[in-house]
Amino acid sequence: MSEINWYALNELPQAQEWQSLLNTDTDDTCYCYLLIDQCRLDQCMRKVFMACDLPEYEYLYLKTDSQHLLEVSPVLIECTHEPWLYAEVIAELRAERAGLLIESHLPHQQLADHLRRYLVVPDDGGESYLRFYDPAVWLALLLLQQHNLIKADVITQVIFPHWLKTETALWVSDQSESVNSGHQPKELTSGKNLNTGDEFDDIAIRTRLLYWVGQHETLQGQDWMMNEFQELFDVLLKLVARDVTDIWELEFWLPILVSAPECLGAAWLTEYLATCDVSFLGREQLQELLTERQYADEM
Repeated sequence: MSEINWYALNELPQAQEWQSLLNTDTDDTCYCYLLIDQCRLDQCMRKVFMACDLPEYEYLYLKTDSQHLLEVSPVLIECTHEPWLYAEVIAELRAERAGLLIESHLPHQQLADHLRRYLVVPDDGGESYLRFYDPAVWLALLLLQQHNLIKADVITQVIFPHWLKTETALWVSDQSESVNSGHQPKELTSGKNLNTGDEFDDIAIRTRLLYWVGQHETLQGQDWMMNEFQELFDVLLKLVARDVTDIWELEFWLPILVSAPECLGAAWLTEYLATCDVSFLGREQLQELLTERQYADEM
């Protein structure tokens, strides 16, 4: 499986307020857009019309072979001049991992046409939908440095929800020299140059898991350092490597591991997870081991 590049993640610009990452305040030729995933934001368009009487929006599935599926189409909404109108929509977008904020020099219709080229891309089995408007998928593309193939020379920045909800970082930008250096491709006419085969699938599994863990209620209210979160994530990956891949299964393991952050980097835990029974019995035994070690440390 492809590994998460933690150095690249830590180098990405981060902020508590998405507005502080915008370039539109200093570049009056730049437009600001919301790209919303209707599948993840319940009653999306009703909320958009409640925020603005006359929103400028475009369904990306329009004018494509998927135009009969507009109710699940990603929606591109311009919010350059009055982004505060959409404050509640953006807050829900962040909470539900339901889209991206995009800065571009292209007007609305031209940007929509550009993005449509990447809705369906080749994979190892033929073609498939690419949900690049899902922050976890965008992060996977970024880690493989394929996001620039979509950005081309027409998108200046993508701002998306941070995978780990903390007091200081709720949003992250893909404007990073360490990620983007030497990668400034010209605009493509389609998504055929994107590689969404096995390597992409592997990293996308990890970035989706990254968001699931980082936004999980078990972690909220705790001040997790990035290195501690990385240890927790790496431990969960050891379970994934043993085919514990369903969220409902990981739901049982996560609270047990979160209860003992001081043990996450321990060699004995790595060895245990490599050989233990991954069913209910294995979880019970791990809970007992952690309790014993915590008790011994207190003595």
